[in-house]
Amino acid sequence: MTYKTQIKDYLSWLNNEITFRETDHGLYVITPFLTIDNDYIVLRIDLDVSNKNKIIISDDAKTMQYLFLRDYDLNPDRLRIINSIANKLGLDIENNELTARTDANNFGRMFTNIISGINNVSNLSYTVRAREPRTFRDDVNEFLIKNKVVFDTNYKIMGKSAEYYYEFMIPKKAGLLIDPLSARSISSARRISKSVAFKTMDIKQASSSKAEFAVIIDDIGEEIWDDKETRNVLSNYMDRTFKWKRDKEEILKFVS
Repeated sequence: MTYKTQIKDYLSWLNNEITFRETDHGLYVITPFLTIDNDYIVLRIDLDVSNKNKIIISDDAKTMQYLFLRDYDLNPDRLRIINSIANKLGLDIENNELTARTDANNFGRMFTNIISGINNVSNLSYTVRAREPRTFRDDVNEFLIKNKVVFDTNYKIMGKSAEYYYEFMIPKKAGLLIDPLSARSISSARRISKSVAFKTMDIKQASSSKAEFAVIIDDIGEEIWDDKETRNVLSNYMDRTFKWKRDKEEILKFVS
């Protein structure tokens, strides 16, 4: 049994799915191939000004931007890895652009190579994600999911003077807005509590909403949050203040 028909169907599909956009900076090719974040891979094609027989295929620096946005530190060891990936595929890195220089005869091979290079280099971001330390926010997020609480994250809300975000919004009654708070020192706890208090006060002044504003304190370092100044700020400006370990049952009642 042969699969020539299927191969022909695939090539026909590929031909139909690729689209083009002419610009002053070159021809942009929108491919049906996906990045690791499920965006379409877009390549820019232009003539090499130093050699009219050569064609340059570029990722327009999108791959390196992807790494920067994910806090991928480009130290010498990591740069060596990136350059090794590029070299094996016959690619170059110039001004943070992943590029392929080719003639017409090898265009197809290098077009394929740069797509492979984009995904291989982008995959390096997972080495950062794998080592990211677990945060207190992660613990609260997992708790809500485990208890089948419906919630939104990074909830945006307008205050009197600015726009703010709450880590969690639970659509219960008029809405529950919750921030998990964690600090390593008393001075840090004071600064964080004043910040969330100002945010809450500013939002309340801008709206007649009956939403409840709460904080959940990471009480692993309980003495940090037992500072008198911090406690006064939170008790005066927050509707509810919970301690994570001590108040698990109360938290569950509040969000359920």
